[in-house]
Amino acid sequence: MAFPFAQRFAEVEASVYRCWDRDDEDHLAGAATRALEECRELLAIDPAECLQWALDSGVALPEQSWSFDFGQPAITVVRNADFRIDLLYWVENATAAHDHITCGAFSAILGDRLHGRYSFVGEQRLGPWIETGQLSKLEFEVMRQGDARPLRPELIHDVFWLSKPSVTLVVRCADHPVTAPKKPRSFWAPGLALVPKSQHDTSLVHRRAEGLSLMRMANQALYEDALRRTFEGDDPCLAYYAFTAAAVTAPEALDDALNSLGNPNAVIPHLVEARPQIVRRSHLGGLYTGDDESRLLVGLLWAEADVQACSDTIAAVFPNEAVGTVVDAAVSALEEVDPDTARETRALFQPAPTAP
Repeated sequence: MAFPFAQRFAEVEASVYRCWDRDDEDHLAGAATRALEECRELLAIDPAECLQWALDSGVALPEQSWSFDFGQPAITVVRNADFRIDLLYWVENATAAHDHITCGAFSAILGDRLHGRYSFVGEQRLGPWIETGQLSKLEFEVMRQGDARPLRPELIHDVFWLSKPSVTLVVRCADHPVTAPKKPRSFWAPGLALVPKSQHDTSLVHRRAEGLSLMRMANQALYEDALRRTFEGDDPCLAYYAFTAAAVTAPEALDDALNSLGNPNAVIPHLVEARPQIVRRSHLGGLYTGDDESRLLVGLLWAEADVQACSDTIAAVFPNEAVGTVVDAAVSALEEVDPDTARETRALFQPAPTAP
């Protein structure tokens, strides 16, 4: 293949090393961000051709472990003693709010995306995997193709991709200096943090959650009884997975279980508070549309952006179009696939009636 992908990724690797001061308190984050900004033109690649290159049997790529379970696919293109460089292809709409355990940087190689950044102040631990607290939005932006952002362990962020596929290049340090090891977490508003079951020390919660899902399909009465007992049980993490699944797939059974609880697990009130976002993001995160206008508006609804942030974002993505024109086009497209979301989109931009 004429396009020298291996050489380009090797140059990105060299650029990170050139930018890196090993005494930097920011460790690799600042250096990796500067390197990706410097390599912006170098990384203006054709992701399809790059995927073809990576699939060639003659290409020797670095090894990847089974625990590297995100991206569709994820391809490690550089690995050395200090950091690795991954290409992440995405065909889904969005990723939940989450944090990281390493530092580095990430760059939008293909496709714009909506990017939210948050802070979390913990209040109470409910077992080893769940913590309650307060999740606050710090920043909302459009990351344009080619933009780079730092990656730090304290970064909590979410992403809604505006094109399919989208591609991200990530530089991650191999050994981030920390006082104590941590596991990555996911977050829900208004204030719930949890370590996903894929990161647990055992598969117990995963297997029990699968069993509940199968029971729902096999025997509704037994499922509803098991749901209630799970919510009154002593495992807040299993209660979380049972609740989030039922909120999307069996809302009436969830309501019945909640109404019959005598002594609920301490996580239940926090899940009830998070339920609107859980349902909303599940629906909008699975809503696929074929035009740029409606995809952007679905993303803005998913991100729960206010009217001003929506207007600013629309103006940034469609600089030559009036905001109202873009909204009209999005509503028209959404009416064909999801009339409820079309109405919600229209209502968001509908001026409030003036008092007589």
